[in-house]
Amino acid sequence: MTMRASILLLACPTLLAVTSLLGVGCAAKPPVIASFHDLEGSQSSLGIPASRGAAIAAEDLAGPGVPLKVEPYDSRSDPRVSRPLAAQAALSATVGAGFTDSDVALGGAQEFARRQKVFMIAGATDPSLPERCGPGTYLVPFGDDAQAVAAADLVRKRFGTKVIVVADMRSDYTRVLAGYFENALRVNGGTVMARLDPTKTGFAESFAEAAAKLPPDAVFLSLQPDLLTDVVGAVRRALPEAPLVGGDAFDVVGVEEIDPSAKGEGALYFTTHAWFGEGAPRIALDFAHRYRTRHGEDPTSFAALGYDATMLAAWVARLRSGGGGLPTPSEVDKALRARTPGYMGVTGEIAYGDGPVPDKDVWIVKVKDGRTSLADRARPDRSKAR
Repeated sequence: MTMRASILLLACPTLLAVTSLLGVGCAAKPPVIASFHDLEGSQSSLGIPASRGAAIAAEDLAGPGVPLKVEPYDSRSDPRVSRPLAAQAALSATVGAGFTDSDVALGGAQEFARRQKVFMIAGATDPSLPERCGPGTYLVPFGDDAQAVAAADLVRKRFGTKVIVVADMRSDYTRVLAGYFENALRVNGGTVMARLDPTKTGFAESFAEAAAKLPPDAVFLSLQPDLLTDVVGAVRRALPEAPLVGGDAFDVVGVEEIDPSAKGEGALYFTTHAWFGEGAPRIALDFAHRYRTRHGEDPTSFAALGYDATMLAAWVARLRSGGGGLPTPSEVDKALRARTPGYMGVTGEIAYGDGPVPDKDVWIVKVKDGRTSLADRARPDRSKAR
């Protein structure tokens, strides 16, 4: 299905057979999507592309006869900002969408759930968020369990079984991702040689000592975006030829420059939600062209997630209950589960037949000599992370 076809499916509820479960009818007052992204702070390298993707979606939703409003909010990479901001927005918004960090997303999505309103989380990947936030909360991306298994499978298949894990233990995303990776590695017969926190004093020296004592087959990096360059530099000084494997936080503008000191077969690999290079689906290539035309740079997968989350939120916003009002979270859940196939987005098919965390492909990108290439595409067994 093309991107335009997906947009047309969202243009009016009467085009969606599943809405017969709830009744249809365009509201006299345009539905409002509250769109949250981190435009400042440590998460802005993810939030800015996501907000741009959401803005492209808003353009597609603004055609004649398609009344819908997207209201942007800056959550500033701060959970202390996201919760009160979302609490205020939820008073008038029809549905919420956005957030690319689990800590920032938690409070904001909880506020929508508290008011019996749906929230589509754009890029935060902790699979426990829907349960922790409450009914009506959905992930648009795959969960950290999926990308952790994909990373562990890559390590076992290509590099070996001995791994040093470097994990920032201050945030939900990095703690959860590291834990799932370690579980999946052990299921694969691998061994965690050491786990080091890069925020601790003396990290570079501690890492060099551990690497010299027990040379690993690979290093797994569970980091927030603001630590990428410094930590990779410290790791490379000790292990110039080792494969480095990380999560989707590496999918930032300028990732090609993060690992310039790799030698020999050394390279950086990271898991992510979309691919825009050779072999990418047509819908992704079309989106990338539109994004480049507007912003003069390639999109990241978070731009694609921002787009997909907004389009799904629009679909939810146009649903109506049998009485013509907004459907309850349980009614929305019934409609989403019945939608087969799911929404065909830039990041792949997004379906909720098995619950609020979709099963999706994980793309693995290789960075070497200032260039990116596709290393693998997988649909991992998430149970290996448990």
